[in-house]
Amino acid sequence: TESRTDHNANIDLVIGTWSEFASPADRKGASLLFNRCGGGFMVIDAATRAFSRNQALFTQALSRPDIIGTPFSKELFDLVDAIWLQDGYRRHALMRFEVKKSEPN
Repeated sequence: TESRTDHNANIDLVIGTWSEFASPADRKGASLLFNRCGGGFMVIDAATRAFSRNQALFTQALSRPDIIGTPFSKELFDLVDAIWLQDGYRRHALMRFEVKKSEPN
């Protein structure tokens, strides 16, 4: 929610082939959680997120062990970094969080 800074952000991604000949079986879902206190992303089980129930998009919700320690992990974090660093809303939300955090009690 735009006006709230007291919760962490999730990024849910559907990754794979999107050509006209592709099907949901050609794509997988991955989820990350942004920890505002720690300032970084961590992979979480995509099956815990609501988007994973949409079988029209993909058929496999990746778990944390499916990603961590694999070559795909670097690709996923590179993609999330590219999205995160160019997202204007993210800069606005973090700026509000920093201002709120530095306000006296």
